This record gives sequence, structure tokens and C-alpha cells, in this order.
Amino acid sequence: MSAYWKNILLILGATVGAGIFSLPQILYKIGIVWFVLFLLVFAYLTYRLNYFYFKVIKHVKGNHQFSGYVEKVLSKKWARVASFLHLFSTYGALIAFVLIGGEFLAKALGTSEQLGSQLFFVLAMVFILTAGKKSEGIDVVFSLLKGVMFLIIAFICFTSIGEWSQLSITPIAIPFESMGVFIFALSGFSIIPELHKEKDEGKSIFTAQLAILIIYFVFTLGVSPYWQGSEFIFNNSFTERAFSITGYISVFTAYLLLSWVGKDIYREDLKVKERTAIGLISFVPFLAIIFQFGSFLSILSLTGGVFLAATGLIICWMYSAVHPGKNRVELAVIHVIFIAVMVFEIASFLK
Repeated sequence: MSAYWKNILLILGATVGAGIFSLPQILYKIGIVWFVLFLLVFAYLTYRLNYFYFKVIKHVKGNHQFSGYVEKVLSKKWARVASFLHLFSTYGALIAFVLIGGEFLAKALGTSEQLGSQLFFVLAMVFILTAGKKSEGIDVVFSLLKGVMFLIIAFICFTSIGEWSQLSITPIAIPFESMGVFIFALSGFSIIPELHKEKDEGKSIFTAQLAILIIYFVFTLGVSPYWQGSEFIFNNSFTERAFSITGYISVFTAYLLLSWVGKDIYREDLKVKERTAIGLISFVPFLAIIFQFGSFLSILSLTGGVFLAATGLIICWMYSAVHPGKNRVELAVIHVIFIAVMVFEIASFLK
């Protein structure tokens, strides 16, 4: 497989995870008009940030994770801030993946959510400890499979009878906190340093983001009518089981990729030994299973609206340092929107 297609599948694998299952809830709350607008805006902004980060990586010698590039381009002081942001955003995503992944596995197996989360964690640890670098090949296969399954599920839902009357086409009052969920669902910053070299630089980033946009739109529009209160309820057991399996595969793939990225943060940038790095990146999700802290949507919103938004700002600063004077308007727009999102998310969290 060419580097171009490998990169597309890597980005899909790292990006399309738990976030997609929050979007039907958001659509239900804010209506189709605001949903489509937010999805388009944040898809474009995260695409540009991924591309800016890619250009920074190309400029810096050696292989690093986010904090390593920040240290090379900005300073050691900002590198420490970047390490904090990167680790907390990674941990936030892993916690969300464990929570929602456990729910999907529990529904697929007909067991409790607590046991589902435990099984999810154990299976992920087996892959992480035994697969090594082969995990990339596993993720590529899973990424291709889950993309197909998402579209199949959406098609099934479109052809079934859903409660479409419950969805509002006209705009509802904007819950600005939901913008953090969009950032979480669309961001793929963590996987950019792992991309392979390709002929048309950055082309795979655009193609992957476009594919993510299409998958998210079709899936959300098809599935949203089945969001009822606090869970998805389908017309038949086959669709419900297929939905749970698709959800499990999606979240499991993203969990593996982010665990791999988190391990590299400890190993490459903080100089921690491999087994210790695996233990450190797995410890917080393990605690989340034991103590069941936080709700799925609140963790996504806080992680995306604060930690990932701040990460996006640092990417802008690095890009400006490496390519001074370029893309000023885009960078200014990203600053205004992301700072606004951070303010709303923090204010919402402190309420």
C-alpha cells in the first residue's frame, strides 16, 4: 500500500473514534443548520491545523512528539506546557474511549457496562503489549473496516423509520460548549508525526479530512433520529447489535493509536523506558474504569474545548515561527475562535 493511502487510513483511525457518537446528541440539541455550520467550520480549521503541524514537522530535524517539536521551534518553557496539554488531551480521549467502548462491548455481549469496560481495557492491553509496531498494520485494517461499517449503519438507518419529526431543521439557541465536542471529534493532531513521507505533501491530510467530514455528516444524519433521551434505541436487534460492534471497532482502533502516541510521548520526549511508558499511559484509563469518573460528553467537551484548542494555538505559534508572515488571516481566525471556545468551556466547567 502506498504512503498516501497509509496516511489517510492512519488519520481516519486516529480521528474517527468516540467523538462521532457524540455528534447525533449535538445535532439533536442544536438543530441541523447550526450542526452543519459548526461541522464545516471546524472540519476546515482542524484540517488547516493538521497541515500547519505537518509543515512544522517537515522543517524540524529528527523524530519527536508534540512537545519535542515545540521545544525545537519555540522554547523549553513552552515544551513543558505542550507536554501537559498533549498528555491531558491524550488521557481525556483514552478515558472517553474506555467509557463509550465499554458500553458498546457490553451491549454487543449482553453484559454490564462495568464488565464491558474491563474487557475493553484488557483486550487493548493485549494488543498494545504484543503487537508492537505491527499495531500500525492492525489499525490500517480496522480503519478501513470501520469506515465501511459506519456508512452501512447510516444507510440502514436512512432506510428505516426514524423519529425524524424530533429533529429541528431551524436553528436552536447555540450551546457554545458543544464546539469543544466538534474540536475533539475532528482533531487528528496526535497522529501527524507518525505519517509516512509521500509525493504530494499534505494531500493525504486533505483527503482524510474530507472523508471524515462525509462520514460524520452521513452517519450523524442517519443515526440522530434514534437518539432517545440518553441512549440509541433502534427498531430491531440486528441494527442495534451491528451499531454496537461498529462502535466498539471504531473506539478500539482509536484507543490503540492514541496509546501508541502516548507511549511515544513518554519514550521519545520524556526518555522513559518502553514498558514503563506503557504502564503510565494505561494507568489513568484503568483508574477511570475503577472509579467511573466523568460523563462521556463532558470529558469530550472539556478535552476538545480546552486541551486540544490550546494545542491548536501552539501549532499556530510554531507555524508562524517557522513560516513568518504566511497565512496571517487564517491564523488570526483560528486564534479568535479557539480562544472563545476555551473561555466558554472553562466557564461551563466552573458552573
